[in-house]
Amino acid sequence: MIIKFAILSTLGLTLSSTAKDLNIARVEKHPYVDVSKGRDGYRFAGKLANEVRLYDFYQRQADYYMDSKNRLPKVIPSYPGLDGGEYGHWGKHNQNNYRDNRWNEMGQSGFMGQQMESIAPDTISVLLGNNCYAAFSAKANLSFFRFWQGEFVKFGDFRWGTSSGASPKGKMVFSQSKGRVGSARNATKADAKTVGWQVDKSEQKYIGMHDADGGAIFSYKIKGASVLDSVQALKGCHFVRTLEFADGTPGLIKLALFEASDKGLTLSKNGLAGTSPDGKRPWAVQVEGGAKLVVENQMLILHLSKQVRASQVKLYMGTTEADVANLARSSKQTSLAKRSETRKTRWDKTVTVKGTLAKNDKAYVVDDIPLPMNTANKSLMFMTDIAFDTLGTAYISTLMGEVWQVSGLDASLNNVVWKKIATGLNQPFGLKIWDGKIHVLEREQITYLEDRNNDGEIDFYGNFSNDFKGLDGSHTHSFGMGRDKEGRTHLVSGWTSYRISKDGNKAEPMVTGLRNCMGFGQMSDGTILVGPQEGTSTPTSTLIEIRKGDNYGFKNKEELSTPLGYIPRGVDNSTGGFLEVDSKRWGPLGKKSLIGICYGYGSWYHIMFDKNAAITKHRQIASVPMAGEFSSGVTRGAVNPKDGQVYLVGLDGWGDYAIENGCLHRVRYTGKPLHKPVEYEVFDNGIRIAFSEALDKQSVIKSKNYFAQMWNYNNSRQYGSPEFSIKHPDSLGHDHLPVTSTHLLDNGKSIFVEIPSLQPAMQMHLRMHLKSKAGVTFKTDLFPTIVKQGDFYNFEGAQAKNTTKPNTFVLRSDRDELKNSKLVTQSGKVDEHAKRIKIQTILGLKYDVLKFKVKAGESVALELHNADAMPHNLVLTMPGKKEKVGEAAFKMLNDPNAIKKSYVPDGGLDVIAHTTVVDPKGTHTTYFTAPKEKGEYPYICTFPGHWQVMQGVMIVE
Repeated sequence: MIIKFAILSTLGLTLSSTAKDLNIARVEKHPYVDVSKGRDGYRFAGKLANEVRLYDFYQRQADYYMDSKNRLPKVIPSYPGLDGGEYGHWGKHNQNNYRDNRWNEMGQSGFMGQQMESIAPDTISVLLGNNCYAAFSAKANLSFFRFWQGEFVKFGDFRWGTSSGASPKGKMVFSQSKGRVGSARNATKADAKTVGWQVDKSEQKYIGMHDADGGAIFSYKIKGASVLDSVQALKGCHFVRTLEFADGTPGLIKLALFEASDKGLTLSKNGLAGTSPDGKRPWAVQVEGGAKLVVENQMLILHLSKQVRASQVKLYMGTTEADVANLARSSKQTSLAKRSETRKTRWDKTVTVKGTLAKNDKAYVVDDIPLPMNTANKSLMFMTDIAFDTLGTAYISTLMGEVWQVSGLDASLNNVVWKKIATGLNQPFGLKIWDGKIHVLEREQITYLEDRNNDGEIDFYGNFSNDFKGLDGSHTHSFGMGRDKEGRTHLVSGWTSYRISKDGNKAEPMVTGLRNCMGFGQMSDGTILVGPQEGTSTPTSTLIEIRKGDNYGFKNKEELSTPLGYIPRGVDNSTGGFLEVDSKRWGPLGKKSLIGICYGYGSWYHIMFDKNAAITKHRQIASVPMAGEFSSGVTRGAVNPKDGQVYLVGLDGWGDYAIENGCLHRVRYTGKPLHKPVEYEVFDNGIRIAFSEALDKQSVIKSKNYFAQMWNYNNSRQYGSPEFSIKHPDSLGHDHLPVTSTHLLDNGKSIFVEIPSLQPAMQMHLRMHLKSKAGVTFKTDLFPTIVKQGDFYNFEGAQAKNTTKPNTFVLRSDRDELKNSKLVTQSGKVDEHAKRIKIQTILGLKYDVLKFKVKAGESVALELHNADAMPHNLVLTMPGKKEKVGEAAFKMLNDPNAIKKSYVPDGGLDVIAHTTVVDPKGTHTTYFTAPKEKGEYPYICTFPGHWQVMQGVMIVE
């Protein structure tokens, strides 16, 4: 039995609890929190990012209490947080507010896939020449919805430009409104008021894009008719759009071009002229071919008559009739089909580097492979995924949209050659080689890459599937990919996992409530694995098996499903991915073992499945931390068929300990013995652990060589979760589990640790001090989630079965409280005559009102509407107290009542007024009296990670 909801209102936690009251490990009391200790063996410990990093908290905590000189408390203190909890939830060098403008300096090559102004996540912006540009969206009815002149798209500098998409930089020439584009994306039926082709979505099919000389050519089908569509620009941003129909068209079809007023139109031969609806932008268009122009529903519409085979329709677009007449006279007939086959090689220069081999001092070591830095294109090498072909050549995607081919990954790493082969992809976070083709997961499309002219560079970007939705204006990407045994593709986009049909045409929702699910992997038995990021409704790093209909709570109020297991925040603070390793050359872990890849710490761990699943009928996991550091936050891995070793890639970001922008490393098996668990089973009265090496019996049978503890998390609206005692649920902390006996089993490689009080727990930790039969002393750990226990493990001298202990797993949560929450709330004494101030959250962690004025002593009704995809609040502080309040709020993550306190620090003397934490689409109004003293009073959002960005000022006059 599993209890899905624990009622937290019965707990003794009160809103008056302060940080000093909480049972958290503190450096002044607990030596195992001293960040200057425990750093031996970590090669990057001296780097700035790791300046105050707390290494191996749980291991050091266990070692401390294993020493009989140290008193074991009734409830063991909980994990204090990154960097010892002294610098807020994400530690000292978290980069939450990091700003970096380099993406704008990176050279572009014809096109750029990037979400546009929070309108269309699948946008492809195209360079047309003569400082003219256009933006295309396949899902907005295959439309060009922006034409502008000046400069190409610009990225914001917040968090490397990855959070809010791109914006046209320059003067708009023709455009469609955000509302029309959004309607086109969402509509399934033909709509005369939307942009692009006005036919049912079922009669549209985006094929892909040719990266051709002379500009991008888009290929698609409308009502079964094949269309090639391309725009070019002449000096002055006069545009020529060519539509080419290889097989003709079946009859009348309408294409909405851009917004236009139906007033003051001028009709000319084959043309029409007018202005934009606001009268500010003149336009003139002339058509050539079987079509005519009309204005309907405040848009310029092309009425396309039936076309014959190989016919073309041309649109000449400018600002005056003379412009377009000149365009038409000077235009030359060019076959798009022929031009789509022409592309000169652009990236013939390669970069050769030499790798560095680690010392063979452990079973598994980390080799370093340099990246091609300082390229002529100023490529940003933020690596997201890696795959190998059968010859051992690697293909690596970057967050900024490139794909690189890497050869020479042999034993020596002496001549590793990097070559760029693709560009312009939309923040890809998944790469696989299937059916002989590279497939890349973009923000809203799975794209296959083809080199049709065999010059070693990609010239066709094909659409395998775009039947899923990405997020507008969010730092949450689409993550994946993997294929199950039936050949269906799995990925995560938004808060949902999808299963894509074999032909790519249909996306089926599988699991909901997944928060920022960067962690992704698949196993050879068809299991698809995902790992959401700790935060709201995600108490800590979590391993989830994709099963249709499951729910994990983010952005909904439905019943929670039980994951495979949890990984403590001190082991994995931000999951990168999972990799099953099936390689005979990778030692004990090469037998279809699963490894966890940690983005946050730049580390890795072994994941094992409880061997008792056949008895318990439940699948659950344990993690084992492994030695080895990576220079960036690792996210994905792959096995090289050439050497049988594991290669990992990663990138820098916020909330990690990266010391480089990106990385490529090899985890190499040296042949030395592995002194780590390779198998485990949970029984009613203890745990069996297997090793790959024979063990020394005397070290095994001493119970003092073991330490066991357990704790729970809480799934709530609060960001992440503290660690809660199970036996004393009103307290933070861990519960000690006495080890009564230990035994070396017959094969000499397995042990049984007797723990009669062992019970279901969201998290358990077993620390072991052992010696191998060869005489090597070592320490190792096991971090299981125990949902189900196996039978009683009987042996001579076993303690009697404990029949009084709890045997039910509690998935601790405050979901019952969430079910009753309302979207519209208020606080303070209502005053109908109060001055009303309305503020809304907008894209990019911002308020839409950065400054407002009130009179001294005036009654104020401050309304905050949350139009963003994440929770926000507004806290109004005293002058000069913004930083103090923000930093104090940052440190509230271990307070179990932080969400109830609206992330407003205790004391309140520095806070004038505040809203509650407002969920997406929610509104809260707080009533208060303005201060009597004139001045500037800052306001900030204190929801975790926001205060340094979301700011404004109330001016009291």
